[in-house]
Amino acid sequence: MTDEELYQDEALLREIFQYTDETVFQAIKQAIADHQRQLNPCGDINSVPGAVASDLARLNEVTVPVLIFVTDSDFAFSKEGLERERTFFTGSRDVSSPFLPQTPHFWMWGLTAPKARQIESDWLCSHGFVSAGVNCSTPGKVSGGGQIDPGTGEPATDPLTGQVLQPGTMLIQRGSANASAGGQANFGFVVQYASGDAAPRGNLTYKDQGSGVDLRATSLQMLAISDGACGTNTHARFTGKATVNDSANQSVVVEVDDCAQPDSKDTFKIEMSGPNKTYEAEGMLISGNISIHR
Repeated sequence: MTDEELYQDEALLREIFQYTDETVFQAIKQAIADHQRQLNPCGDINSVPGAVASDLARLNEVTVPVLIFVTDSDFAFSKEGLERERTFFTGSRDVSSPFLPQTPHFWMWGLTAPKARQIESDWLCSHGFVSAGVNCSTPGKVSGGGQIDPGTGEPATDPLTGQVLQPGTMLIQRGSANASAGGQANFGFVVQYASGDAAPRGNLTYKDQGSGVDLRATSLQMLAISDGACGTNTHARFTGKATVNDSANQSVVVEVDDCAQPDSKDTFKIEMSGPNKTYEAEGMLISGNISIHR
């Protein structure tokens, strides 16, 4: 479709740019009239069949976290189709698909753009995708305590060799590992952040006797609360420094989910690393509870 044809098709433009501020809509029309519209691969309809087949065949190779906006006013995709898209990323253990009602295909120009940007910002913060020194904490409080079975989580890997370790394993020296003797790990934490604070405050303890891990946080750096698999504001991520056994200044990252649903359980994940150690464990709570308030 040429710029002239698109400009003259008011109904089509209104369908494409639903829920868009009128001033923005008129600016888009003017840009089309001034031939400022730039074609991109999305406009090459002949590439679609091959691209779809290739995507479906290889999406399972995506292992990084994925964020998909689900909207109900997309001229190109249905809400059901967008919701189904998350199921294709079978290689990723972290796929988020927040729902934005009354949002068009080009959400960045829609009325819900500020909300979408906030969701995007929270997601980036909660996954640690920010520059060093950036404090992107969200106001709120996260607390919990209980037990997990470290043997039920994903295995850690040796940061130098890439060798997969048994879940709940701790590297005492680079390249050598002490296998976990199994059993339960106990944890307890309270982390809260208020607008204007320099950093979150609170505490964290974690003990996996089978792996010989005894951790106590000494400082907290960031708390990010975001939407999770169990609903709005049900996922939290916080980072800090800790003393692990006798080793100080170890980095620690904790991610938790507050499900509060009959058919779901709260989850707890912890990762720690330092000059000579790395450890990772996660699982559903065997006992205890996690609470997230924003």
